[in-house]
Amino acid sequence: MHWFYWILLLQAGIIVLFAFVPVQVHVRYSRIREDDHIYVRIRALFITYTIEMPTAKLIAKVHSGELLNWTIARGLQTREKKRGSFTLTLEKIEKIKKLWYFSLENIYGYKTWLRRTLRIVKVEEFRWQTEMGIGDAAVTGTLIGLLWSVKGAVLSLISNFFTLNTQPRIDVRPRFHETVFITNVSCIFKFWVGQAMFAGIRMVFYWLREGHIWRNIRSKA
Repeated sequence: MHWFYWILLLQAGIIVLFAFVPVQVHVRYSRIREDDHIYVRIRALFITYTIEMPTAKLIAKVHSGELLNWTIARGLQTREKKRGSFTLTLEKIEKIKKLWYFSLENIYGYKTWLRRTLRIVKVEEFRWQTEMGIGDAAVTGTLIGLLWSVKGAVLSLISNFFTLNTQPRIDVRPRFHETVFITNVSCIFKFWVGQAMFAGIRMVFYWLREGHIWRNIRSKA
């Protein structure tokens, strides 16, 4: 029977050591005109796993009665290799708006819990550069201001829910007399396996206790 206890002790030691393994996740996204590229690298000790998404295209078209029609495709032959489409109408915007406010009313009280759970994730790097222009200087200036507002909101969200270990770098450059959109986002996150396991267990208990709220939100979608 002594060997059985030794095996249990060895397994417990391995679990404890595994809990202190740091995990680094590097996410990089770039969009140059109509070409998208996503790169994800996960590193833990001597193990590195890399994911590179195939190039995709996102094309916006305006039709009568529709605000936007998004068509997502892979590869260069966009019209021949369609993967799916999404049409944004005024009715859908109104539905999204109602769902947003309904979600805020139901999850606002759990903001503290969510922040405490996500604080285990440390942001080691955050860079977001964008160049944009639509050929009209006045409209481009308006869109640049809107883009600054969006980036500010994203930074506020990150700083509120994650632990920032670096100074975020964001930049927006207008191209007043060109029609172009280029953006590059690079984020490096770091956490420990033990912390992630503990956060996952807490999330399961939270879901079992408050899952009816999320089911209500999904039923409204």
